[in-house]
Amino acid sequence: MENVEERVLDIRVRYDDAISNIAKYRTQLDVLRKREQTLKEDLKAGRFEREEYNVKLTETQIAAREVNEVIRVLNKQVQ
Repeated sequence: MENVEERVLDIRVRYDDAISNIAKYRTQLDVLRKREQTLKEDLKAGRFEREEYNVKLTETQIAAREVNEVIRVLNKQVQ
């Protein structure tokens, strides 16, 4: 039988910091959602062309995905 050493890495997360950061990211997510609505309204009002709208919308959606990913990771750490 071999001697097996098991080492457990204990990662401690400061719950208050994690929760505070989650709240900040959720606020950023709300801002991004509002930006999407504004872009849609601007397109309907004719303030810019469809191509420019698509570019700006894509940028906003990518940023929202990144924020969602950070929130997901923080939620896992808290659990």
